[in-house]
Amino acid sequence: MAFLSAPFRTFFFITALTAILIPMYFVCIMINDYPYPGELLTSFAWHGHEMFFGYTSALLTGFLLTASAHWTGKKVIARSGILFFLLTWIVARVIMFIQPDPIVLYLIAPLPLLILLLKIIHVLRGNRNVFPIGATILSLYLADLFHLHSSVNANVDLVDSAYTLASTSIFFILFLFSGRLIPFFTKSKLNIQIEGLHLKRDIFLAALCVLSFIFKAANFELAELVVVPLCATLMIRRGFLLINKEVMKVPMLLILHVAHSWLIIYFLLRTFSLSLPDLEYGRSAFHALMAGALSTFAIGIMSRASLGHTGREVKADFLIKASFISLTFGALLRVFYPIFVGDTMVIWLHISMGFWTLGFILFLIKFTPIYLRPRL
Repeated sequence: MAFLSAPFRTFFFITALTAILIPMYFVCIMINDYPYPGELLTSFAWHGHEMFFGYTSALLTGFLLTASAHWTGKKVIARSGILFFLLTWIVARVIMFIQPDPIVLYLIAPLPLLILLLKIIHVLRGNRNVFPIGATILSLYLADLFHLHSSVNANVDLVDSAYTLASTSIFFILFLFSGRLIPFFTKSKLNIQIEGLHLKRDIFLAALCVLSFIFKAANFELAELVVVPLCATLMIRRGFLLINKEVMKVPMLLILHVAHSWLIIYFLLRTFSLSLPDLEYGRSAFHALMAGALSTFAIGIMSRASLGHTGREVKADFLIKASFISLTFGALLRVFYPIFVGDTMVIWLHISMGFWTLGFILFLIKFTPIYLRPRL
């Protein structure tokens, strides 16, 4: 069966499906009183967990197991292994929804991240990528456990700390791969070498940004006043170093630069919120990272990998472009509408969710037939 022949086919489909169903069902719980059987976590905590850890674990599984085959030069997982990963992920989602017992929740819900961590350590042993990627997945796994425990015990402050820890991991992996993939794809597509990024400066910037997340988790506002604006400034500089005017003509490259721009927006919003606390209303910076940076990067990489690994030309057609535009518009509404209006429970935020999920619906319309067919 073609659907289980490669991890990107299975898990990019699951990623897009999760991005559609979880927000839509959450809105139905809030507005139409749809059933929510969970008693250990509130529906808000369930929604946050599934969009952070369920959605992200599916995306990382598809991306990392596909990329690992390229890094190692060999097939890293068989159909049976893909099926095992898939069934584990589905069981975790069911347990998260019904929440039968705290211990069962702690053991099963984060399991997809744990088995992905063990698989990556096994596959990439001896490869330099194993350390940053392994550390990122481990921190996500720990953040997942931390989030579950905090949510079960209704400790709002600790839940926020769990989100900050997970955000650190998400930012780091986006920073790492944007610095590698944007120059690589620019050179392969346009034959233009990006010379601006230097490894030591990029390592320093990554460390500084991670430090800003630590200060946020520790409520060290004085340190944030110094570090966060510096991160924003250096991220803007990095964006200019990565960009080239020829990129504007290639949508498959442009979307990756848009994703990187969301990382800049995240730090700009954090910078402004230090003196204007009302900007924190609606978690706009948080959604700039998740709905903006992570999801834009995800849909760009999923589209590129799905075309390339099935023997098709890596080129954006109408559906792919419409998917990019709809997702971006939805993210812009979600991030900036609460800032200017000061309300998160209004019709326009539901509209933003509609555009955001429409981006993934268009993605599935385009790629589901491709995932079900053999490689050309």
